[in-house]
Amino acid sequence: MTEPMTPAAVRWRLLVSAAEDVEPMFQALWEFGIPAQPKPGGPTLDQVKGALWQLIQEGLVTLFHGLDAHGDFIPVPPEWLASVYADPRSWEEREDPATDVRYSTTPAGDEAVRVRPPDVPEPEWN
Repeated sequence: MTEPMTPAAVRWRLLVSAAEDVEPMFQALWEFGIPAQPKPGGPTLDQVKGALWQLIQEGLVTLFHGLDAHGDFIPVPPEWLASVYADPRSWEEREDPATDVRYSTTPAGDEAVRVRPPDVPEPEWN
């Protein structure tokens, strides 16, 4: 039987995922096989969304929506983060940088991801 993933491990995996690139929101769910094939011992959809929101509230991750004239992702203004995050359309499975909502680490998140917390085992990424 697979041990349940701890909240700290879920948080770490999301932070690492955010640090890799500017990812579409649904990728946060796919990290754990949600919804198609949830990974044994993995978190629920609500746990993933809660952990990612916590990272946003702590200033380690932020959201982006759309592209500017130079092709750079546009950060969601802080006052809109909660409503954009809660909008079900933000989680739709599409990959269109011009219209989808994406997440990535902030400079503080880039620093935080440099050292894995001691209470988090090395993740299995399969």
